[in-house]
Parts: sequence; C-alpha cells; structure tokens
Amino acid sequence: MPEISALLPMVALLVVIGAFAGVVAGLLGVGGGIVLVPAFFYAFNHLGYGGPQLMQICVATSLATIVVTSPRSVASHHKKGAVDWQMLRDWAPFIVGGALAGTLVAALVKS
Repeated sequence: MPEISALLPMVALLVVIGAFAGVVAGLLGVGGGIVLVPAFFYAFNHLGYGGPQLMQICVATSLATIVVTSPRSVASHHKKGAVDWQMLRDWAPFIVGGALAGTLVAALVKS
C-alpha cells in the first residue's frame, strides 16, 4: 500500500478528473468513460498496479460507476417525466441479451 503522502495528490487528481469527466459528459453527451478509463489506467499504473489485465480493470471500474449512477439518473429523469417506461420494457430483453453476449465475448478476448 502506498504511503498517504503519495495517495493524497492522486485522490486530488482523481477528483479533478471526475469533475472533468462530468463536464465533458454533460456538455457533449458522451459517456464519462471516455475520460475515466484512461485516467484510471494512469492512476493504477502510477500506484504500482499493472499486468496484462490492467485495462480490463480500468474498464470494469468505469462500468462500476455506471451501476451506481444510472439508477439515480433514471430517477431524476423520471421526476421530470422524461422516461419512456414502455420503451424500456420493450428493450429490456435486448439489453440483457447484449450484456450477456458482451460478457461472454469479453471472457474470450485476450487483454
């Protein structure tokens, strides 16, 4: 485990990167992962974590943030009446199927 003196600047950097990712996502309508995945790669590499699975860890970390933020986003949009629940129900089987297929393909692909 790195010392606290090394971690504090990294935490500050990650806060700035998170804010930048939020602004980019909000202004341009792109996912924050376009900023977060490379930032996680740099941060984990800097902290001494490496190996052939590092990029997969970075992508997984970015996806984990989506698991946390998506329900809140849906709830916020629902309060404004901006969620088409019927469309979500219609697309749900394809969303689940795509997630499962993506998981299977990702398990077969080398880093």
